[in-house]
Amino acid sequence: MPAPWAAAAAGRCCWRRWPRLPGGDRLRLIGRFTDGSEPAFLARAEALGLAHRIERLPWLPHPEAMARLAEADIALVLFQPGEENHRLALPHKLFDAMQAGLLVIAPAFAAEVAGIVRAAGCGLLVDSAEPASIAAAVEALRDPARRAALGAAGRRAAATRYAWAGEAARLVALYRRLAPLPPR
Repeated sequence: MPAPWAAAAAGRCCWRRWPRLPGGDRLRLIGRFTDGSEPAFLARAEALGLAHRIERLPWLPHPEAMARLAEADIALVLFQPGEENHRLALPHKLFDAMQAGLLVIAPAFAAEVAGIVRAAGCGLLVDSAEPASIAAAVEALRDPARRAALGAAGRRAAATRYAWAGEAARLVALYRRLAPLPPR
């Protein structure tokens, strides 16, 4: 079986963790580094002899990004602890992965992300600050049938509970509760 492709949004995610994975595993980064860490990422990848295992794609229009994402086997949402935004974030890349039918490896400390991954049954939660935890999760997902089942669960959740129509209805209901219109 070919080694899995993992896809992640570029930036603060997992680049220090990749050396722990077997030699055939590959990483595809989609998007821009927005935190200034790209030079360190490139230097570290080169120093570890991993540059050839990493494909870096620029920001892409959404349809193209989704097509490239769908070519992967695993999606990574590996925020790092220490920033409150990482704990409370609700990133679109999570929903993009679910919509693409990819299982997600995500940080257990990220309350919103972890809650969705648990509720949807669409991936594994890890200690994203521990390389061994991420590597163990990837290893646990070598079985294509398991990856497909978790990915299908995510796709179902993205098409139902987390679809735009349902979210819009919940938002309108919230607005009506918070600021009801005066009677006509």
